[in-house]
Amino acid sequence: MRVHRMLISGTGRTFIQESSSADVHTQYGRITAQTLEKAQDGDIVATDAGETLVVFTPHFIDRYKRIRREAQIITFKDAGVIMTTAGLTPQSRVLEAGSGSGALTILLGQHCKEVFSYDINNEHLSVAKENVESFDLDNVTFHLHDVSQGIHETDLDAVILDMPEPWTVFPHISKALKVGGYIVTYVPSTSQLQHIHHHAVKQGLYHLRTVEVSERHWMVKEQAVRPTSKNVAFTAFLSFFRYLGPNWADLRPQEKKTAPAWTLPDEEAMQKAFD
Repeated sequence: MRVHRMLISGTGRTFIQESSSADVHTQYGRITAQTLEKAQDGDIVATDAGETLVVFTPHFIDRYKRIRREAQIITFKDAGVIMTTAGLTPQSRVLEAGSGSGALTILLGQHCKEVFSYDINNEHLSVAKENVESFDLDNVTFHLHDVSQGIHETDLDAVILDMPEPWTVFPHISKALKVGGYIVTYVPSTSQLQHIHHHAVKQGLYHLRTVEVSERHWMVKEQAVRPTSKNVAFTAFLSFFRYLGPNWADLRPQEKKTAPAWTLPDEEAMQKAFD
């Protein structure tokens, strides 16, 4: 959704003007495009019913919260941990798979030098492109391609895998990622975690950490401060690995070179469960 101006009522209700020529219709009445065109940020404007609101130009986050969503997006709490743990900077070149609705793509595009986004679903890719274009980002390249079949880019700083079988990408990491670069996986189940760690050991990747991130909201009023029921607890497991080159695995103790002896779930059965 395009967001041209924002309006907020005294009770905190927000409304959007989608373009400079659009009127804004609220439960408090209508505000004309002509009224908003004359208003400066911070001015109070009135609806045709006499209710008043403050108008301002949207910030990045106001626009971001209103992107079109088809596939489930990676939440703020997880995106922040991904970007900080992987140490992404304005010089970083990053690959993500899959594109989903393009939410993480936009955040990466705002902070990194180049972003390469892979997806096998053309519908998801179309939505992600539309969302990215609404932010005028010119540093994102999309690929309709199965990343498990190969990576087009080299000299990457990070590879972020939000897909059911991220371990299928591990054999291509050594050709695509810089030595010292990060691999991030984002999965919802412990059985997927077992597969990830099993294959990571086989590929000689260094496991940095696996975490889940919870978010707890609090109500703060003059006479009451307590947790609310609006909490974002579990969303997915985040695993962070580093590629340390072809020789690092030889330095590991023998017991660290052996993949965990789990009884792994059948991969074909797992794939059917996610389809």
